[in-house]
Amino acid sequence: MNYIELLNDDEILEVCRIITAKKLREIYTTNPRSFNKLMRGYRPDKLTDEQAFSFIVKNKEQKFAAEMFNRFTAKIMADFASVQRKLQDNGASQSSAFIETLAESPFSGNIGLYFRLKGEECTPEKLGAVEYAMYLRRINGENIHRINTLEAECSELRKAASESEDKISQVKSDLHGDIQKLASALERFMNESDGRLSAVIPKIESIISEQESILSSANEAPYDESNFTEGRAANECKVYANRDECLEALEDSLKKAGVRNSRAKYLSLFMYSAFARKIPLLLAGPDSSAIAEAFSLTVCAQTPGILHCEGDFSRHSLIQCRESKSPVVVIDGIFRHDWYPGVVDMMSRREKFCIAVHPFADDLKLESPGLMDYCLPVITAIFAERFPEGNYRAGRMSDSLRDFVRRKPEKDTYRDFLAELGASPLAENIIAEIISDIRDMAGADSDGEFIFILYPAAYLCGKINALRESKAVNISTDTRRLLERSGGFDERPY
Repeated sequence: MNYIELLNDDEILEVCRIITAKKLREIYTTNPRSFNKLMRGYRPDKLTDEQAFSFIVKNKEQKFAAEMFNRFTAKIMADFASVQRKLQDNGASQSSAFIETLAESPFSGNIGLYFRLKGEECTPEKLGAVEYAMYLRRINGENIHRINTLEAECSELRKAASESEDKISQVKSDLHGDIQKLASALERFMNESDGRLSAVIPKIESIISEQESILSSANEAPYDESNFTEGRAANECKVYANRDECLEALEDSLKKAGVRNSRAKYLSLFMYSAFARKIPLLLAGPDSSAIAEAFSLTVCAQTPGILHCEGDFSRHSLIQCRESKSPVVVIDGIFRHDWYPGVVDMMSRREKFCIAVHPFADDLKLESPGLMDYCLPVITAIFAERFPEGNYRAGRMSDSLRDFVRRKPEKDTYRDFLAELGASPLAENIIAEIISDIRDMAGADSDGEFIFILYPAAYLCGKINALRESKAVNISTDTRRLLERSGGFDERPY
């Protein structure tokens, strides 16, 4: 099938990214004569990724480029059909098998491209129905992950309750023994001391009464169930020799947590800087809990401590959280009004690296822009594209390794634009520190700064129009198209 005739230049470029530049360079290298006819003066193995892609676009009407593109595309479509067929053979319906295959395929972020390659018309109604089905699949997966997490936590609580009951039984046994000893001593004393016991007996009876009272209280006291769960250390972990090794492992773990491959690197840099400075984060949207768990295991070699903001506010649970050995703490239910003041106070102390998680980014529209003074919001729906896999790599830094040296924040960190949003000087300084750290580690990335910092800030402040029209913000066409397609540029309603 002549796929290349079905697509425009942008769509051809998108398919080339799926094929990968590495495979294209390999074909160019094994066919040097055909390549040099169309691109003289270049060595195929030295082409940049963009040059490898643009070769196909510029020469789409040439036989060599078109046949190569069609052959790779046919392989991609055949693999898609094979996976769908296996799911159907295992009992899945045709529609559910299609949605499952699409969600795990390279077309998950561009459904229209799949239908173009199939030669089928993709009406807005059809596209909307497929996107809604994929959304339901993702929500179902998150619910399953959440249920599994809750079951594990319940198991830990039952274990703790059992241990407490064993301790109470031991105390009761010890007290019974003490009472028996006192009774025996009293009987011996009475037999030996004749009438001189009148002054001593009341004291001994008083001691016995106190012991029985303690025993009764221990028997009736309810089990004090805490809202905080301590993190668990990994059985085995890798010790990183340097920061780059840690960041590489973190990038891989974030991909397993559902983060889009192209966004995992910047997110790893962003979270690492926040961790080093103990700047709290608020992950709002899908895969939030999985991202927090992946970070804690990969960087600290243990699962995060979890503070469940449920029921009445518990100062005891908050103190347990602050005094725990968990370096990373996940805060679940930050917007519960009973818990809000205590949680915000804990985050402002920066004793732990706090990651608040919330399932829906839309709820940020109800919060004050002043929230950025305490934690930086991150909207995960922009870059979360699949279910978390789990099995994150556990690791930690070497004890002898010194972290990167913090320097003064750069001047070009969007301060004027943040002031226009209504951000406070404190929030401006926090964002400047994060951006400067990331640029120091990996250079500037305007798309990353937009997706992870500027867009969430504008969303929280209700200034999406200001972000869209700002000349200070420079983003790629792909990122702008992604935001427009997801409704990310719609103004916040009041």
